[in-house]
Amino acid sequence: MTYFVVESFGHGLDARKHILNLPPGALYRAKNCNLNRGGEPESAKAFVPRIFLPAGQTFGLLSAGGKLWTFGSVANPGVPSGVQYQQLVHPSGGAMTGVVHATPVKGRPFVIASFTTGIGVFMDGVLIDDFLPSGGSSYADIAVKFAAQINQSAEYTAVAAGNVVTITGRPGAGFLVTASATNGGANNDQTATVNYVQYSTLGTSGDFAHGVITFSGVGPGTVTVATSIKINGVEILSGPVIASSDVGAAAAIVANMNAFHSTPDYGAGYTGGVVDIGPPTRGTWVNGYPIVVTPNTYCANSVMAGGVDASPPLPEIVTVTFGGTFEPQDTYSITVGGTVFTTSTGVGVAGQLPTMGLAKNSKTYVIAGPNLFGSKIGDSTVWNGTGAEGCFVTDMSSELAGAEILTGMGLYQNNLAVFSRTTIQMRFVDPDPANNEQIQVMQNIGTMAGKSIVPFGDTDLFFLSDSGIRSLKTRAATNSATLSDIGSPIDNLVVAAIKAVGLDAIKKAVATMEPVDGRFMQQIGTTTYVFNYYPDAKVGGWTMYETGIAFTDFAVIEQRLYARAGDTLYLLGGINNDEYSPQAMDIKLPFLSARQLSTLKHFTGLDVVCDGVFEVSISTDPLVPDAEEIIGTVNGTTLAQGINPFQGEDVTALALRFVGRPNKYARLSSIAVHHQSLKENA
Repeated sequence: MTYFVVESFGHGLDARKHILNLPPGALYRAKNCNLNRGGEPESAKAFVPRIFLPAGQTFGLLSAGGKLWTFGSVANPGVPSGVQYQQLVHPSGGAMTGVVHATPVKGRPFVIASFTTGIGVFMDGVLIDDFLPSGGSSYADIAVKFAAQINQSAEYTAVAAGNVVTITGRPGAGFLVTASATNGGANNDQTATVNYVQYSTLGTSGDFAHGVITFSGVGPGTVTVATSIKINGVEILSGPVIASSDVGAAAAIVANMNAFHSTPDYGAGYTGGVVDIGPPTRGTWVNGYPIVVTPNTYCANSVMAGGVDASPPLPEIVTVTFGGTFEPQDTYSITVGGTVFTTSTGVGVAGQLPTMGLAKNSKTYVIAGPNLFGSKIGDSTVWNGTGAEGCFVTDMSSELAGAEILTGMGLYQNNLAVFSRTTIQMRFVDPDPANNEQIQVMQNIGTMAGKSIVPFGDTDLFFLSDSGIRSLKTRAATNSATLSDIGSPIDNLVVAAIKAVGLDAIKKAVATMEPVDGRFMQQIGTTTYVFNYYPDAKVGGWTMYETGIAFTDFAVIEQRLYARAGDTLYLLGGINNDEYSPQAMDIKLPFLSARQLSTLKHFTGLDVVCDGVFEVSISTDPLVPDAEEIIGTVNGTTLAQGINPFQGEDVTALALRFVGRPNKYARLSSIAVHHQSLKENA
């Protein structure tokens, strides 16, 4: 009798291969756990509710200047100690609806916030005038700007004509449109009127026309009931039909008609003495065709009727008309399907909404639509105007097709990586914008979620793409950016999660770095995907937290990770950093065969090196890998205590599952599986 040992788990979760073909060190399942610096799976810390914010009054979470910040449009609603509250007020009024993006600049919050009346950009609570809405020079300008914004969405198209914006949705899909006009000038008569021109319909498949021949008085003897039946001059009988009753006449007519092929080819059925004739396709094309029976001694001639043409699904079409005395100081907004659009020119945004800010050296950078903006040197409140040294705007779509809508930014090797959904542009940016230049372009890769872009180490950026979690990485020889497939072991899981939550939600997906052990965490829905990386120990693998909590923000203060969901702030590990996940650690190994996949074995026992309590199960059928049998419970290391016996007779391989206890620490270090080889499975 012999045994084999498994002592490496450092490759982590790998969903790429069959459970029989996973490489050594990989895991088939790795839930609610981490890989420690030695590559051992251990229980994940709990996200413990720590601070409860006033319900529905605050938005976002930011770490700036060594403090936690949250934001809202009302006076301080009673935010608990430990969190700084900053009131942000839009000049057009309106309630705050969310934080689009927040970043620290010189230790103070730089915030892009959404309101019911539009978007506001703030530096340390002060509105930046250069991003204020501006109406342009006419209502036609306003209509053009709104059309440009709405056309960014894949759900709608918009056309401007004079003072009217016409918005069209997808066929069959309705949507709600509201509009507002806020006075900012001398005449308070501005209007924005919504009119539903066409409501959406799902369409119809149409209906068949019908024609009826009713026989009466046939019999009692056998008679000829028809020698010919023509529909619109087309013969549909092969020859004379005889019968001795009304029902017999209908049955004989139907049998003859269905056996005979005409052009078009009509079909028929009968009930009693009534023949029901139908055309081969739906529609109105046959309505009014005469049905002529010769002779018509026992029936009357009739016509085809009742056909209905199919109708395609129709889109919702809505107009918004602007009116009143035009004044550039007035502001307008249109909400389409819950998305707020507002006129905005300011620093040349041309109808685009700011979506992300990032500080680098002495300046701050903002993206809006296809445009990259730079602030004045040393002053993040100035983005335009005479004497604003360092300000610039660059249309990134003019530099690279596919960058029409920018989605995020990140710092990469002292350069600025500017993302769209399908492109990444690496740019050298300098306090003097004359020195700015594009240094590299990457196509067919990007991100839809700007808040998923997170620095990893000194020379890398992680980000969420349509194909999974990706990174920018240094090429040793060229020192330029290239794509790395760091997330490929879990690509199919991540792509499925992206589809499950939908595009609107995934655009807001957030990621962070756990500050103590340097784990990357990507939140999608209620699942956190965790990358554990310790190169000196050759550990680099993924695990998952299934908390059931949809975190929307992360922030790090004093080497502690906070997360926000709803109005609750959670602290990873709790106050003393010693609380463990209420979701039990769940580890499943691939099928183990001692590198003898075709040899039948008699499995007899198991030794485990571990901390904590595990319930142990086995799977012996690779065709049904989740069919399991509990073989026992281990409480700490079993070495020198005698092996834990179990029976796995006449199988070539088995998979082991270890499930810890909720709220308890556990660690799996190594296992020894005892077995006796029987024979080759020929």
